[in-house]
Amino acid sequence: MSNQDKSSLVVYAITPVQGFIANARKLRDYWTGSVILSYLSFWGIKTVCEKLGPESVIYPSLKNQSLVKFWIQNAPEYEKFFSKSFNCEETKEIASFPNKFVFECETNQVADFCKQIDESIKAKWLEMTNIVKNYLAARTNASDTFGKLWDNTVNDYWKLSFGSCKILKGSEKQEIAKYLSEDKFDIASVKSDTEILYSATHSLAQGILAAGKLKPTQIRNVQHGEKCPLCGEFEVLHDHQGTGMTSAKEYNESIKRFWDTVREKTNSDENNTSQTKSNEKLCAVCAFKRYLPLVSKLEKKESILASVFENYTSFPSTTEMAFFEKLPADESKRKKVAQKMHDLETLSNDIDEGNNFGLEIKITDRDKYYAFILMDGDKMGDLINGETLNAPVSEEMHKKVSDALNDFARGTEKSEGVKQIISKTGGRLIYAGGDDVCAIVPLNSAIDAEYEISKAYKSAFKNLGLEPKKGKEVSISGGITIAHHKQPLKEIISGAHELLDKKAKEGAGRNALAIRLKKRSGGDRDFAFRWDETNEFFDEEILVLDSLKKVINAVEEGKLGQSLLYKLDSFKEIFRAVLMSNIDDVQKKEQLFKLMKYEVSHSGKWNKESKEKDIEEYSKHLAGICIHPKKANCKLENGKLIDNNSWFTPEAAIIACFLANPEKEEGTNGKL
Repeated sequence: MSNQDKSSLVVYAITPVQGFIANARKLRDYWTGSVILSYLSFWGIKTVCEKLGPESVIYPSLKNQSLVKFWIQNAPEYEKFFSKSFNCEETKEIASFPNKFVFECETNQVADFCKQIDESIKAKWLEMTNIVKNYLAARTNASDTFGKLWDNTVNDYWKLSFGSCKILKGSEKQEIAKYLSEDKFDIASVKSDTEILYSATHSLAQGILAAGKLKPTQIRNVQHGEKCPLCGEFEVLHDHQGTGMTSAKEYNESIKRFWDTVREKTNSDENNTSQTKSNEKLCAVCAFKRYLPLVSKLEKKESILASVFENYTSFPSTTEMAFFEKLPADESKRKKVAQKMHDLETLSNDIDEGNNFGLEIKITDRDKYYAFILMDGDKMGDLINGETLNAPVSEEMHKKVSDALNDFARGTEKSEGVKQIISKTGGRLIYAGGDDVCAIVPLNSAIDAEYEISKAYKSAFKNLGLEPKKGKEVSISGGITIAHHKQPLKEIISGAHELLDKKAKEGAGRNALAIRLKKRSGGDRDFAFRWDETNEFFDEEILVLDSLKKVINAVEEGKLGQSLLYKLDSFKEIFRAVLMSNIDDVQKKEQLFKLMKYEVSHSGKWNKESKEKDIEEYSKHLAGICIHPKKANCKLENGKLIDNNSWFTPEAAIIACFLANPEKEEGTNGKL
């Protein structure tokens, strides 16, 4: 550890993030992009470790990281820095390093050292991209035009930036107060001139990094011609030598010939796995993501990545995840059947009919959907800067937070992490870096998986003694997008981030889950609630989450009719009339319950012995997820209705109905 009197805290970032990983047609592209970004971040962190020592890295935690394990196999002199044994073979395929890392460095060396990190990351990026570039060039016998276009696209792709601040002390409190707001820096809390002000140091370093993002980004070389359909930014690859001097027809024909050759030479390179579909054309960056898993495995020039991508062909498609429970267990058969099901425009209820699948299963509309889940820790800035945790803010505390996030992602001997939770569902974890989680899971498992992950997040901090202050909470919010297997993935990813940020965090107030039913036709249906939100219609404490699951089970068992759940929206004016009446709140709640109970009693199939008790219970569960009297603000002012509408969420009933998975009597029209 360097002398803190002469040290600075450095926050280093690699961008763009979503601009790189989210431009994807296949789930495998999205995962590959996440792995690449994680790998580049690791390469920057490795540079810090080799030059300054692993103890200089504050965030993320390096313990039990599979990439670190691979690194020290060839550099045993660093083993002494890792007290824990490595047990991470099962996590090597996870994108586990975030795009941002924090370390300590001597102040007078920060600029030069960050330049070394830049050069290290850029060199590794070019080394990786050249492997794919050479692979494609060799199989297409491409001209120099191809190589120049490739280099023009990838060479200056990444924006590498940092923010640093010398480690501040109490003697500088007056100066610090000029730059940090009162909610970030309490000047009265400074006890002595020699006190290390880690929180203020970190806030200023983060602020300097953020300010740097306001500067104009690097100017890229202009690219004319046909743009890549995935990113919409760069020109598609080709080897047309007369660009700008020939007709558009010749240019287009040249592009077509190039990509036809690519498909012919690469689609059968391994296991007859198709890399590019018919008529698909990609730019250098998107082609790199598409072909890196294949080339890494074939060429084995990048040993760590070759190991990561060893089983890349097993990465599930959206169709595999949607039809998860109805596909063969054997992987090769499952993929073949899933591909046929994806390619077909229509499916009959019995998919064996006329399609020679060798399966006799029923297909419902619900079977064509999967769950895309996204989660993100709440108020991480407050957590690091001492607003949340009941612990003195210091470098040691920050490292403890890093360890907690690491345990959260990977699990420990005593508790499960994100990796284990997602594995149990049959889903696939795409990334778990820092406080961010992304995965795909079957519909049946989505809600329980997110809830278990939220508990694992809190437990990871508690297990390391990081308890929240009174009135504060350590929490994580999540979003579940119920998506059709043929909807464009880029659209799903973009919507998932909006769902998490706008509905779960802003709308529900964090520590929340937002669910979106994104049908292929019609508008989206959203429902958001806090993990600890209770059902207002029960005297005892029943979570809205538990009521939602009860309603789902009731639909599966036929106790609640689906038609009722789909028509609840039509009762809005009746419910609102009750809320606007002059009776007290207790009576309002009782009247709302009676109205719901009447409808429930005329819906579904009830056991005679327990009919009255069940009707009452499920009426409360259904009312509790759809009606929220405490949120109501219904009144008339000067003849105008004032209503915030947050009190009524009939979408919850429709989402529950869709998730229920009963055998539908009406069948399906068979359209995929």
